[in-house]
Amino acid sequence: MHVSRRVEFFEVVDRPRRPRDPKRSLANNMLTEEQRSAAIAGPCFVLRFLVESGNRQYARAQMAGFSDAAIFHRWMSLAWTLREPDAIALLTSNELKLLTEFNAIYDSIPWLPIETHPFISDASEDELTKLIPVATELLQSLETRKRKIGMWRM
Repeated sequence: MHVSRRVEFFEVVDRPRRPRDPKRSLANNMLTEEQRSAAIAGPCFVLRFLVESGNRQYARAQMAGFSDAAIFHRWMSLAWTLREPDAIALLTSNELKLLTEFNAIYDSIPWLPIETHPFISDASEDELTKLIPVATELLQSLETRKRKIGMWRM
């Protein structure tokens, strides 16, 4: 018979946490310049698909048989970095307000999973058009920022 002599010991320390210093955000210290660029470029790519309906032909060819709403939903799940705290920390107060409004509308859309592709959801085109006004403003703000920091158009 083998008896283990290993002892597990945990100490719980209850102490108040220091308030977080806003000047030392993770976004400012942890993201590289390339990551900061990608954090802005990904959402621009997704928003451009929604706002500029003339740019949808390539996406429609790549995802044949899916509606624009389903394509948009899929791209949101793949390229929408503005759910991550580090990416959100990069936004201005106006962009944060627009993002909050965009997310509220997006979350209110009755997305229905596609039976053959449960990770993609669909909605009516009427529901999708509710996003366009705020998406246009958010895209313009993010595109302006991209031009200022010399990012390429993705």
